[in-house]
Amino acid sequence: MNRIFSIYWSAIRLLFYKWRAWVVVFVANILFAISIALPFDSVLKEIAAHSDAPLKGLGQFDVDFWVDVVNNYGSELQIVWGQVILFVFLYLLLNIFFSGGLIEGYIHLFKRFSLSDFFANCTKHFWRLFRLALYFVGTQIFVVAILAYIYSKLGMSPFELESEGVLIRRTRIMFAILVVLFAWIDVVHEYAKVKIVAQGKSRFVLPSIVNLKFFVLKNLFSILGLYLLCALTYFLLTGISYLCSDLFGMGSTGGIIAALLMGQLYLFFRVGTRLLFTTAATDYMREKSWGDES
Repeated sequence: MNRIFSIYWSAIRLLFYKWRAWVVVFVANILFAISIALPFDSVLKEIAAHSDAPLKGLGQFDVDFWVDVVNNYGSELQIVWGQVILFVFLYLLLNIFFSGGLIEGYIHLFKRFSLSDFFANCTKHFWRLFRLALYFVGTQIFVVAILAYIYSKLGMSPFELESEGVLIRRTRIMFAILVVLFAWIDVVHEYAKVKIVAQGKSRFVLPSIVNLKFFVLKNLFSILGLYLLCALTYFLLTGISYLCSDLFGMGSTGGIIAALLMGQLYLFFRVGTRLLFTTAATDYMREKSWGDES
């Protein structure tokens, strides 16, 4: 257990030591969010007849509001939905692109950060990490399809149940299974990214995935403990943000500025908690000689 905490603190130090890469990813996320928010804001204002009052139905999940929107603005929603799919795809590409530069920087501890080198490493590893992501996305789709089949064919169809309580209980069980499987996939994916970048560009992607599955299984408890510590860090940050959200009143200029600064600070550390999973995987793989023993 002490070893897990040691790697965890080492991963935090590595994250702050490579703070320049952290800032680059943060700024890129802000710019990407702005590029999404502007067109969506104009569409939502048009749907709401340029009034903020109807948009309260979004936050409260007002069923009547949603029905009216679908009936009156179906064509606009189709455009928005197409944009959502496009932006999600671009966001995934952005994360894949940055992964190579981030991991390369985390591997070479004492190499001075250079923006040109960072983007060169992003480009260098992009296609291999992209193929890796395709494998794991395919795995996630397969898992969802299998669980959906079980849900509908093995007595979990809502039309075959005697009460809502049974449906709720079985849905919770199925959701818990889905979360566990997706967490497992995410763990293997994170360590596979590190191994692929550490190996250079002479190895194939698929054998690395197979080897990493055995590597993760062999070191399951320590890897799981490290993963849970990173996840707890994220939930702790979210909880602190939630508790602080009501501290600043919006009735004054000072309160508004303070709330905006807290929001940006939260986003900055939110990006950092996601990068913490990568630094933890990198430090763990470094200690294990990059998983070669598997």
